[in-house]
Amino acid sequence: MAIRFRLAEEEDTVLVISVQNQAFFEDYKRFGVCPSYNRDYEQMRWIINQKQNRKDNAAKKENRYYDYLIYEDDLPVGNIIIKVRDNVECHVSSLGIITQKQKLGIGTKALEFIEKEFSYCDVITLDTPADKEENLIFYLKNGFEVVGEVKACNMWCTLFQKRI
Repeated sequence: MAIRFRLAEEEDTVLVISVQNQAFFEDYKRFGVCPSYNRDYEQMRWIINQKQNRKDNAAKKENRYYDYLIYEDDLPVGNIIIKVRDNVECHVSSLGIITQKQKLGIGTKALEFIEKEFSYCDVITLDTPADKEENLIFYLKNGFEVVGEVKACNMWCTLFQKRI
């Protein structure tokens, strides 16, 4: 199983939405809401088009989104959306693996990829539904610490961070 990551391009917009819908459908059913499920085409296209060369971005100190497709061999199996805030914080806005490929180590490889690609940041942050125990365990197992809670989309989310 070869896992690779590729920056999404504008022509990948429908594919990214499809992968996210597969990855987050169960969350949508469970919680009745999920910001990463059934995203609007124009919103996703805008996120994808925010990328620029990370080295240029580091010099400009701007906030930018980076949208990566995750592939297992040649099959798209996941998606990561990252927002870099002032080159200090790498916020994982979305990390989703399609249901049939979860619990196979792909999420851990995605976190390792984020740490390597965004090593110029001081911290990685993210939030996840507070009552989704499997996510809480996953992030704790991968070196994240709980730093608080926030109410988002009518549900409580646990805030995590990891210093890099």
